[in-house]
Amino acid sequence: MRFSGLAFQFVGAIVVARILGAEGFGAFTYATTWAIFIGMMLALGLGELSIREIPGYMARKKSGPILGYLLTLAVTVSITGVIAVLGFAWAENTGVLVLAPGWKLVAAMAVIHAIVLSLSHVLNGFQRILTTQFLETIVRQIIYLMLILGAVWAGTTLTPGRVVSLSIFAAVPIFCIMLIVAIRSWQNQGLEAAKPSIHLKLWVAGALPVFMTSFANRLQLDMDVLMVGAMLTDFDVGIYRAAARGAMLISIANMIALQIVGPMLSRALAENQVDEAQRLLRQAATVSFAAGVPIIAVLGFGAEFYLGLFGPEFTASRTSLLILLASQATIVLAGADAILLVMLRRERLVMLVTTIGVAMNFGLNYVMIQRWGIEGAAIASLIAMAFVRILLVSSIWRTTRFDTTIAQFVTRRG
Repeated sequence: MRFSGLAFQFVGAIVVARILGAEGFGAFTYATTWAIFIGMMLALGLGELSIREIPGYMARKKSGPILGYLLTLAVTVSITGVIAVLGFAWAENTGVLVLAPGWKLVAAMAVIHAIVLSLSHVLNGFQRILTTQFLETIVRQIIYLMLILGAVWAGTTLTPGRVVSLSIFAAVPIFCIMLIVAIRSWQNQGLEAAKPSIHLKLWVAGALPVFMTSFANRLQLDMDVLMVGAMLTDFDVGIYRAAARGAMLISIANMIALQIVGPMLSRALAENQVDEAQRLLRQAATVSFAAGVPIIAVLGFGAEFYLGLFGPEFTASRTSLLILLASQATIVLAGADAILLVMLRRERLVMLVTTIGVAMNFGLNYVMIQRWGIEGAAIASLIAMAFVRILLVSSIWRTTRFDTTIAQFVTRRG
């Protein structure tokens, strides 16, 4: 489903790029990157934490804390959503951040994204993971693509603002379906109505590290696009985003490996089975490498063809794509570094290293974009990503003697 969803996303991006051109696509991308980035933060980590809290309460048939948690999540998103709307309005009125679609549309997209994402996490807590993935990665993308093609067929002139509006409309039916699924999941669990029980201190203590880590990771991911948009033109954002979207495919290889061995690795560590844990880390590294290298090779040798799918203007970002491929390759080579530290309850180390990487990425982007444009942004991303991976891998080796990298497979074979 993830690969099918990615396929629909790519088709949608190519269609939008063909319709809007590089400059219009850049304006749309810059605005939606801000909306998604802000939207992911509005739940303050409570959305992600629901995946841990709700199953525990369900197992003990405690409906009060579940209702309290859902109420706390809803209130949090409502309050932070209002703050986000006011923030976007202030930023545009003062000239700090002027986005082509206008602050109202971007703010609406951020809030809608936060609501749908939070509800998605809640459904994962109710063990409706496949349903959630299907709705988010496939159904939503199909609706979005159909709306765009329908607008083109109707002869509507699409602008960045109108495409943002279509993206918002595509999210509304997904929210409604998810809400129905959540209500039915509650009923199927046999949970009875109860007075909401709120454990705010406990939930905030658990959500804060998750929020900080998600914030740093997302900022690390979007830093180059946001700074290219702030320092260069919409045209530069458009062609750079096309390159970055292709390079991001490589990270899917690592994600697949972690989904395959993640639960077994967690159990092995919990039972202190060191040899078994190392074997699983070796498998994860092998799967990540085997899936990632072909993607790198195809995009590397077919860079002109891939970028040409978006339009002839986009081939100007070929060099950036090659550098970004090298950047994402560091993730493939490092293996399950961050997830291993999280399983070992060393989230603070991951958060610290990621934060340092974000700061480094910001400084490098600021200097290099001025000198080398979008290629400078790609180089900054490569250096920062390599730094984070080296620091995490070396920390793991020094403190645990676990090896998460592909080198362990080569050494063992040798």
